[in-house]
Amino acid sequence: MSETIDHEGTRNLVCPWCGYEDLDSWEYHHNSGDDMCKNCGKPFGYERDVSVSYTTWKPGVKV
Repeated sequence: MSETIDHEGTRNLVCPWCGYEDLDSWEYHHNSGDDMCKNCGKPFGYERDVSVSYTTWKPGVKV
């Protein structure tokens, strides 16, 4: 039986080997790199995807 691990496009780093979710992912200083899983110790690569959005309003009428 094969277990599928959701590790693409997640809110935190997720080890593609064991599924460990690193809740301190925001502490990584680089937008991409290589690391070792804090749970199973296996190596993995990562890339941070950043999305920017804007909100506009008419003068005097902020939403």
